[in-house]
Amino acid sequence: MSTKDANKENEGTAGANPSLNKNVIIFSTDMSEEMRQSIIQVAQRAFHAPVNHGKVYQTIADLIRTECEKECDGAGSGDGSKGGNESSGGAGNGSGGKTVGSGGWSCVVGDAFGSSVTHRMKTYIHFSVVPGVNVLLWKS
Repeated sequence: MSTKDANKENEGTAGANPSLNKNVIIFSTDMSEEMRQSIIQVAQRAFHAPVNHGKVYQTIADLIRTECEKECDGAGSGDGSKGGNESSGGAGNGSGGKTVGSGGWSCVVGDAFGSSVTHRMKTYIHFSVVPGVNVLLWKS
């Protein structure tokens, strides 16, 4: 789906930066509206979090994944199980993106990456809250 075909989400929470809400573009999702809005709010907070080292996309991906595990624990699954190991690594070309995964949830944040994922039903979203930077979040 192209950016032109994507749905623009203009709803947000009180106190959220209005310019960020206008920039939210959802490229693809199978999540409920409630979960989608919650994850967009999490992502907006993550993009405003201070990053004190060079791995900006990886830090943002980790923040989104960690918050999603707290807020969406057990979404799309009956067991709500979490894994104990965390892995991270780059994807895409040079400037690319960073993938962080643990506990079934995985998140990729970046300006250039390819993907092919298998996910549980109602746990996939590909969106952007900052122009030119995409977020891919899913539970496997």
